[in-house]
Amino acid sequence: MKRFVLKKYDLKYIREELIIHPLNIILLFFISTSSIIFEADLTINFHETAIPFFIISASGIAIYFLIRWIIKDRIKSAILLTAILFITLFFRDIYELLAYSGVTKLVSDYLIFVSELFFAIIIVVLILTPIIIWLYKSKRKLLKLNSYLNLLTTIFLLIEIIGLEFIEVTKVELKNKIDIKEPLDEITSKPDVYFIILDGYTGFSGLQKYWNFNNNDLKKFLNNSGFFIAENGKTIYNVTNYSIASTLNMSELNFEVDNLYAKSCYLSLANIIKKNIVVEFFNEVGYDFINLSFHDIYDTMKFYQDIYFLKSGNIYQSRTIYGHLYEIQNEINADMACINLDIFNRLKTIQNSSNGEPTFIYAHITKPHPP
Repeated sequence: MKRFVLKKYDLKYIREELIIHPLNIILLFFISTSSIIFEADLTINFHETAIPFFIISASGIAIYFLIRWIIKDRIKSAILLTAILFITLFFRDIYELLAYSGVTKLVSDYLIFVSELFFAIIIVVLILTPIIIWLYKSKRKLLKLNSYLNLLTTIFLLIEIIGLEFIEVTKVELKNKIDIKEPLDEITSKPDVYFIILDGYTGFSGLQKYWNFNNNDLKKFLNNSGFFIAENGKTIYNVTNYSIASTLNMSELNFEVDNLYAKSCYLSLANIIKKNIVVEFFNEVGYDFINLSFHDIYDTMKFYQDIYFLKSGNIYQSRTIYGHLYEIQNEINADMACINLDIFNRLKTIQNSSNGEPTFIYAHITKPHPP
């Protein structure tokens, strides 16, 4: 019986012919992106991770065979696929690097006719075109480059995996977690409750003081309709998500100011808002909940997608070129005036369509303003 012996030549052949760098890029993307969830001290949702992983992997395989059908070389096809995966999956990082270096500002200042959508396409074309031309014209098999990419991506992947053990939690927490202990049988009056946020709308005193505008008609209407107006109310946070998380949990927040816009903080804020104690209490006392905001709250989906905080939504999608283009398209097509009018119309008809149960309505009206 012959014994199988792996020769040195065979090892070299395997090392040069083996292709793992496209898979490494995909794994690197998911592990590095998932680390943000760990930073927020949250648990990874299997479905939210598995579905994008399946879509990206299946797309990668399809693109590989398409490229190979065109250029008839498995190594070159894999190298080009790796380049495509890197650009498309880490597009947000590339774009932010260009923004940090001042390139995007230079383009917007001197080429005002170039839209953000067109600029994103230019980035992809400028990076991929020379790679495609070089691969097409090269007569070499590029086995050493293939080995180098295998090694390089494996090293980065191992660094990312090891780094998971040293992640520092960067999240937002409630300073005082309130426990509403109200005997349910003692609650006899259950009126409908409207929690309406006019986000970015100047208060009555501010309009009068700075713009010499008297807005008493609105004030009178709200008072006559039984609304409570926090006339001199001021938020201690200058970002909507922080304010809503604090309000719906009746507590101030603990977080590092330097991490105000950290992605992990936005993830933890989304979780705090989704599982807030105010809506939980109203549910316990028999209220129906109607969500007319851009937040997911318990089992109710957001009513609309806010253009300012879209990046803090699906964390895997937002990092890719698809997420970036989706944001641009959403910002172009999002007609906040129509959305706001739709919310106001629904507020007028909610009482008529009620099933007899008391209702807690959260309506978030977003006025045009910088994020």
